[in-house]
Amino acid sequence: MRSGLHKGTVQSFFTWWDGPNWDYNEWNEIDWELAPSTSETTFTNLYYGTGSYRANLDQYINTDVDLTQFHTYEIEWTPHHVIWRFDNYEVRRVEDPAVLVHLDKYKTLMMNFWVPTFNPWNIDFDPSGWPWQAHYDWVEFSTYNTSNGQFELQWKDEFDSLDDTNRWFVSDGWTFESNDVTFVRSNVFVENGELVL
Repeated sequence: MRSGLHKGTVQSFFTWWDGPNWDYNEWNEIDWELAPSTSETTFTNLYYGTGSYRANLDQYINTDVDLTQFHTYEIEWTPHHVIWRFDNYEVRRVEDPAVLVHLDKYKTLMMNFWVPTFNPWNIDFDPSGWPWQAHYDWVEFSTYNTSNGQFELQWKDEFDSLDDTNRWFVSDGWTFESNDVTFVRSNVFVENGELVL
């Protein structure tokens, strides 16, 4: 993905459990987020719920490269670890069994582009120059085979078209707490082999 690096915005690539029987205390999420109002810009996070409370393990990553160009963001999730890779280099790893035992929900792969209401991610927000865009060149998805410890490629979407019937669900009229925008279908399209939000 690549970013316009507009202050006060967030661009993301993440996994999220949305139910059934969704419960705040069973939250499951793994994130890559770009938050240009922070000094490090690149942010990783892992939310997990034990059933009685929700916790999160967050960490900023100093990539020190031009994020307005395309870079590869990878999440490797197995029963043994979660690894975040940036341009094929491991930048973070979580192997804590106490965390991984609760990171057990089926998750949806998601992307979004939004305006946070909280500090420091909303510092210096200035909407002049809108509209802004977030770009995704491709997404590749593999499943983990527990019997042989290998990943098996399931599909790769190079966004020659938008498959919003079988592969992707495009939100329309939805938002969430601490977000100053509403996601609408007309703001999601493919152009020149890229997904644009």
